[in-house]
Amino acid sequence: MNFQGSLQELKELVALLGEPGHWLHEGPFEEFVFDSGERLNWWAGSGELTVSGHPENRALLIERLVAADPRLEPPGV
Repeated sequence: MNFQGSLQELKELVALLGEPGHWLHEGPFEEFVFDSGERLNWWAGSGELTVSGHPENRALLIERLVAADPRLEPPGV
């Protein structure tokens, strides 16, 4: 996926999910670690946005992100 907004906009988008977790700055990318174990990584320079973790949870998070922000397209689209 690709997200061309700001870090603050991404944080607001993730907050809409209502899922507990915390943000980390990991050098070239920002990461949100969900308490459930999934991880959202975002590279500001390219806008690349990835979600990793358990396949079912990952798919649900991507679906919810796309529903919350129509600018996002699910991977493979």
